[in-house]
Amino acid sequence: MNQVKLIAMREFSQRTSSRAFKIATAITMLIALGYVVIPHVLSGKPKPETIALVGSVSKEIPAIFSQVAALSNTKVRFVSIPSISQARSQLTSGRVSVAYSPRVGLLVKTISSTDQAAIFAKEVSVDIGKFQALQKANLTPVQKKILLSPTNVRVAAVGSTLQVAPSTQKASIFELILTYILLSQYGAWVMLGVIEEKSTRVIEVLLSAVRPIELLVGKIIGVGLVALVHASLILVALIVGLSSIGSSPLQVLPNSLIVLAPLWLIVGGALYCTMFGAAGSMVTRIEDAQAVSFPIAVPMLVGYIAGLTAMSQTSSPSTIIKILSFVPGVSPFLDPVMVASGVMSIPLMLVSLAISLVTTYFLSKVAGKIYVASILKIGARVKLSAIKKSFSNEYI
Repeated sequence: MNQVKLIAMREFSQRTSSRAFKIATAITMLIALGYVVIPHVLSGKPKPETIALVGSVSKEIPAIFSQVAALSNTKVRFVSIPSISQARSQLTSGRVSVAYSPRVGLLVKTISSTDQAAIFAKEVSVDIGKFQALQKANLTPVQKKILLSPTNVRVAAVGSTLQVAPSTQKASIFELILTYILLSQYGAWVMLGVIEEKSTRVIEVLLSAVRPIELLVGKIIGVGLVALVHASLILVALIVGLSSIGSSPLQVLPNSLIVLAPLWLIVGGALYCTMFGAAGSMVTRIEDAQAVSFPIAVPMLVGYIAGLTAMSQTSSPSTIIKILSFVPGVSPFLDPVMVASGVMSIPLMLVSLAISLVTTYFLSKVAGKIYVASILKIGARVKLSAIKKSFSNEYI
């Protein structure tokens, strides 16, 4: 146990003092801070659209503008302009968004499918056209009011509709991306560290003092602690960002996500770092790392895509997503966001957690055997016969 502790402390000290860790941590903290602050700054308070009414305008026209604006959560304010020429001038300068004249109709600066003022003017033109048609029909005021204020028909869904709060969705997506980045980065660090020690023959010196399995466990624990420090600093950046915009993390972040995200990060980290360490022991050159790590990266990518898919669905998750939530290697990405969005119960999540823990235990035994069989072999990759032989090796 002392040897494992010393190896873990060595790994932790070496990684946290490296320039790569400092740069990666600083960048991800800035990203976390910007993820919270930038949307808040850009959204701000929308400026009201200025509507110019040219000449004598019926009192129903401003009401039509206001009614259409309310449907799109747009605020409008009205100014009176005596002439069309002044309206054109103010439209060109940007002081006015839309101008209306009974004689000319609606005026905008430019007509474009992406220009908000033009889109708004087209929507208003439909209602003004209806109003003018009603005037020509010689209807009574009560009839006009009924026709201009129709009651919307209720729309109901046949299946169950999933309603996730926007803050929960944003937090879940950020957690999913962060989990993928941390597990990929620190799993790769374990693998590259093993390859580096093997290629430089440092491993031969280390194994003269410790057993192979102690070296692997110590390396995984040390890198895992670095990952937790990294995640904690990102959480601090999120808290600072939320505080700067006047929000509380407990109010914005789902309680389940606050608890489950670190838990699944630890479980996923133990699983993937163990497999990456075993994969790294099978090769001697850095160039071969991608080939042996690809099978490990596949479930990570599947979990990431499945998590995004689950968050984008507006109804109950599909059968494939439900099955994947119990697959070890995929569940660390999928389960936290599914619980946060309310489509997975805590008991089912605990079943998935138990499956992942049992799988991690047995995979760690297999990975340890592979590590022992491969770590001192320089050159060609380890053969299956060597791995089979190491399963009976008491040196572990």
